[in-house]
Formats: sequence, C-alpha cells, structure tokens
Amino acid sequence: MRSSWPSIGVIMFTIEDYLNGNVPRGSPIQCPFHVDKMASATVMVDTGRFWCFRCQRGGNRVEIMREIYFKDEPYPTGILLAEVAVKQMKEIPFVEKPPFEMTEEFKDILTLFCKKCCLHLKERPHLVRDLQMNRGIKNPLKAGIGVADWDVYHDFLTEYEGDKTTLETLGINGKTTRDFRLGGRYIIPEIRNRKVTFYVARSVEIQHSIKYLNPPFPKQVFGYESLMRDTKNTWVTEGVFDLLPLIEAGEAGIACNGLGMNADVVQMLKNRKKPVYLAFDNDPIKDGVSPGQMNGIKQIARLRAEGIEAYLSLPPDPWKDLGEWVSHTSVESVIQQTNYAFSSTVGNAVLS
Repeated sequence: MRSSWPSIGVIMFTIEDYLNGNVPRGSPIQCPFHVDKMASATVMVDTGRFWCFRCQRGGNRVEIMREIYFKDEPYPTGILLAEVAVKQMKEIPFVEKPPFEMTEEFKDILTLFCKKCCLHLKERPHLVRDLQMNRGIKNPLKAGIGVADWDVYHDFLTEYEGDKTTLETLGINGKTTRDFRLGGRYIIPEIRNRKVTFYVARSVEIQHSIKYLNPPFPKQVFGYESLMRDTKNTWVTEGVFDLLPLIEAGEAGIACNGLGMNADVVQMLKNRKKPVYLAFDNDPIKDGVSPGQMNGIKQIARLRAEGIEAYLSLPPDPWKDLGEWVSHTSVESVIQQTNYAFSSTVGNAVLS
C-alpha cells in the first residue's frame, strides 16, 4: 500500500509495489529488511534494481523475492508467499466454452475450414520445412496445422452454404477474398472428439507486427485432450508452437494462450496429480530480471501453495523459447535435460 511523507507529500512505495513492477525508477521505497519509516531505499535509475542506502542491501526483483520468502527453502511454500504470488498475477477469467453455444454446426464449420487449410499446407513444402526446422514439429500435417490464404478462403466458400454472419462469429470472414483476415497465417486447430473447437492463427512471417490473430470468441487452453495421457509429467507452455513438439513426442501438456494460470487451469493440473514443468520463455532482461523467470517464480508459488509439485524449465541461452530450443536440439534432449535437472541438486539451482 502506498503512503506519503506528511511533510512534503512525496509518495512512498512498499516492497510489494516493487515486486509487482509498479515503482518508477528513482522513487523512494520502504526497505523490508529493517524498520523503515522514511523510505531509505529506491529503484536505481540506471539499472532498475532495488537498493537501500541505510542497510546497504539490494538486488533485482527475483533476488529480493528470494531473500524475503525463499531464504530457507529452494522453492516457495506457505500461505504468505502464496498471497504475494497471487497479488502479482493478473487474473483473467477462464472460459472453457465461448459465451455463445458452440454447436455441432459451428464445430463442423471450423473443422471444414481447418481441413482446407491443412490440405493447402500440404501443397506448400517450403512452409512444412519451416515448421519442421524452425518450430521443431516433425509432422505438421499430422498435427493438423494448416495455412490460410485467399485461395483457401475461396475454396472453402465453394463448399460452405450457410449464413455469412456465422463466419463472422467464428472469425472466418472477409467481404472479398482480398480482405480475408486470416490470410498469410498458420492455422493451428484445437481438436476435441475429432472436431475443431478453437483455432490459433499465427503469422507465417516471424517479424509480423501482429503475431497472433485469434478468433473473436474467447480463448481456450490448447492441448486439453493430451491431459488424458498417462505420462510422468505435465507441461505448461505460453504458446501453442512451444507445446506441439512435446505432444508430438507423446508428452501431456497445455498452452495457456494468454489465459494465465487462473483457478480453472490450476484445478486441471491438480487433478492430474503429476509433476508440472512450466516451460516459459527466456525473455530479454528487463529491469535486471527476465520476465519469463519472474513469471515462472510466481506461478510456481501458486501451484505449490495448492500442493502441486512444480518446476521451472527455462530454455538456456541463446534460445528464447521452448520451440526454438527444441528446433535446435530435439524434444528428447529437452525432456532428458529437464528430467535430469529436477532429479538432482541442479534442480534446486534453477531459481538461484
């Protein structure tokens, strides 16, 4: 909770504000390591790191969180830490089903469209190679991945005899083939009971300004059916392309698709009763810490507070995410390295 110096009205921030990333550089902070009524600490302007001028202690957000809450344990436990972690997370309502009724007719339409996209990808071997070499997906066609362009849209419309407003609801629309919104994107379907219930549209161009163009109805977790597999572990990734190589290798997991680790996702993982590997991105350092690492620590706190055995699996440098790591090594190598890390003392150093 922010307060202010009564004499001059300067806003003082708390350590919780700093851990949440809500303190501007150069602002005064109350130090958590001693009784501090005058805000002896600050966020350094040049590095974004916490520093107390009185007790001469400091560090980045991960280091300060470890010092306060992780000091005597390799991983966070306890009610207090769980509360801190939950405060730092932005809760996004989990929607397993769209707000409108996902009828069998809607599923049939999505399934037809995704089949057209998959057939079109088959005719584009250079894109198949792109998915194999740059995404680590050995058999993109078997995974149901497709690619959309004007020809696919036109071919789809020749078979579709329904109302065009339905296509707008499902995000498969365009007044003409030239303004088809999904053109130039990989289409990755979420298939349940042999029908498509959701799709992710990822730009073929890696440097595209709009990477993902999801359907207008709310997101769902991706990979739901893989949780039915009897595997040793459960993987949680940020994006679909990070998860697909793992599913292809027989692993079980979900991609959150921006939903976050909300209560429903946590319950799904809890029901599995398997160790959870959080495979988050190895993001560039910002304010002295990797956002992927910071987010991973928060999520581990959340899961362990629920009694779930959870570990953080960050791709090593220079790989920025799990998909890139897999594409330059192999799924088997990633799994082997991760299992080794968490079956030895190396695992306890992941959060160091």
